[in-house]
Amino acid sequence: MTRKDYQLIADVLRTSDLPGNIRSQLIMNFAAALKRDNMRFKPTRFCQASRPDIADSPAVKANNAHGFITFTPGDDLAPHID
Repeated sequence: MTRKDYQLIADVLRTSDLPGNIRSQLIMNFAAALKRDNMRFKPTRFCQASRPDIADSPAVKANNAHGFITFTPGDDLAPHID
């Protein structure tokens, strides 16, 4: 996948009419799956593009947003939530 694809997914999530808690869970699920697919994928950037209302949080700025995946090569495919 390319950055254009990631942006398309983020745009759909950002503009959806879903309740915030469901949207947040979808964002985390997508971030985990996309990180497994591409080690260079940046979940924090994806979060910022998907939820601009929380992009200014200290956790997001610190690049360790609670709920986003930490992935090490060789890990199993299940997401590990911080």
